[in-house]
Amino acid sequence: MNIYNDEELICTLNGALLERQGITDITRLTELYIEKHNLEKVMKASDDPKVFVDEWHDIEYDIQEAWGFERSRKHHRFWEMPKCGCPKLDNIDVWPSEMYFMSGSCVLHGKK
Repeated sequence: MNIYNDEELICTLNGALLERQGITDITRLTELYIEKHNLEKVMKASDDPKVFVDEWHDIEYDIQEAWGFERSRKHHRFWEMPKCGCPKLDNIDVWPSEMYFMSGSCVLHGKK
């Protein structure tokens, strides 16, 4: 099932997972994925995207709950945030994990 925002494809929901989780009303999921998409557009345009990191994680938690999963930061794919400079392939290899790779020079997660 595809989710659109003004005719722009945002994401595709996994039909088998919807069925397995017993989700018949995707209204909340649709709202959350559009909210996340819109926030990521703001992050891309921002000179200081770091101020939006906590809000991004809050939306991720809400998405987990809407899917019927426990809130778990270890499942957040933070390296997919706009402007994140953390190692993507290394993090994909260990996802989901308690230990991720972060770059000191990342504008979102670094020490700057």
